[in-house]
Amino acid sequence: MEGDNDINPLKEYSVVETKRHKPCLIFLGYRYVQDKIQNRTIYWRCEDRTHCNGRAHQLVDNGSLPTLTIKHNHQPSFDDIVSNESMTVDGQRRQRRRQNLKTSFYQQNEM
Repeated sequence: MEGDNDINPLKEYSVVETKRHKPCLIFLGYRYVQDKIQNRTIYWRCEDRTHCNGRAHQLVDNGSLPTLTIKHNHQPSFDDIVSNESMTVDGQRRQRRRQNLKTSFYQQNEM
């Protein structure tokens, strides 16, 4: 059983928060938003819901891996996922601070 120590990156997933504070599943290079929770199952749909019917579901209690139920009609976007995940809380604060400075600058110049 020497292969038991190997980590398969395709079996990893993470749940992050969207801009609107909703759960977002990242799995196999695709981003999913939570569609519904029914009984003990979370149903996820592809983030690109206007063009793709990709779906997955996941059992809540045992933390099992998501299961792809409907395939995507587009390629995974690993680059977008890495760039979206890499923004830290400090980065978000910095971005808000810059926006506040711009807003206050324009408000001062209007007077």
